[in-house]
Amino acid sequence: MTGTVRASGHRFVPHESRWVPDRFLLFPDAPSSAIDPCVGDGAAFEVITTGAKVFRYGIELDAYWAQEARQRIPNIVQGSTLEVQCAVECFGLSYLNPPYDFTLGPGDSRRTEQMFLGHTYRWLKPAGILVLVIPSERLAECSQILASQFRDARVYRLETPECVRYKQVVVIGARRSRREKERLTDGDITRARLYYATLAGNSSQIPVLPSEPEARYQVPGSGKSHLAQAIGHAVIQQGYRVFYRETHGLLEEIADATLDGTRKECLESLTTVPLLIIDDFGMRKLPLTAAEELLELIMRRYERASTLVTSNRPVEDWGKLLGDAAAVSAMLDRLLHHGHLLKCGPRSWRTKTDLPAEPAAG
Repeated sequence: MTGTVRASGHRFVPHESRWVPDRFLLFPDAPSSAIDPCVGDGAAFEVITTGAKVFRYGIELDAYWAQEARQRIPNIVQGSTLEVQCAVECFGLSYLNPPYDFTLGPGDSRRTEQMFLGHTYRWLKPAGILVLVIPSERLAECSQILASQFRDARVYRLETPECVRYKQVVVIGARRSRREKERLTDGDITRARLYYATLAGNSSQIPVLPSEPEARYQVPGSGKSHLAQAIGHAVIQQGYRVFYRETHGLLEEIADATLDGTRKECLESLTTVPLLIIDDFGMRKLPLTAAEELLELIMRRYERASTLVTSNRPVEDWGKLLGDAAAVSAMLDRLLHHGHLLKCGPRSWRTKTDLPAEPAAG
């Protein structure tokens, strides 16, 4: 990757971030997950998530700041955010205050605000909450992502002296689900982009952050996928290797390896990793060979290594999903022997949002 260098830029000071948890964000009683992709020393992120049952994660390029952040936030990755790969749709909250600068790649005139948002927004769950702090004039560059990927978005001007100096605004919005995105028209996106561009050109039109919120944003809780990822993270902290794969991606990986003649090496790698997480079994239609491939993998790992499978379908339905009751029975025998079955509840936190209708752009 060319030019992925952390530019110097102003960061949202902790004092100004105290408005967020008290007035605008509602955390669930169950644990939730949050990330700050540019965490700095962690002070602002700590304030935003204080008092909540939340798994906190942060990324910071600067080694000194990363060490400082670890005093406040337990899970810190020291490195470039733009080089970090993260499972999609795994966080309930993203607090993003990116560097304010141009990229340093040759011939690349994009702004870092746009690049950081584009790289990290996919990490949010559907209905996950984005808190984005950028200079007001950068709303235009970020408008495509904000318009197409987020609903119920509100933009506020920040008034402390430091924030005024950098013309900072905060954008709060909830990530759209796939179904919500499918219902969007080109006209909807164009109108929203025009709205953001108008605000970028005339910041005086942006309302000041109110003392009482117009809306409160419900941070979705952590379900089976985040629980699996949290277990995986804990295992890594103990010094073991972990592979995380969504079910369809795992099967595609094996199929590709079969075609290019590396099936043996692929299965050996998947068989010997101490923990293999197979996420979202049954979420997509599976290929005809799925039962055979999964059974072979589970049999190879049986009593040799740990396997974690998540699904929103009861095990009684697995035979129907795979179209091979005998293979599923053999697979479950091995999975459940020495295993534990955890139920996360009948309802997804993604359905528990209670936000007002999206205001008309402009």
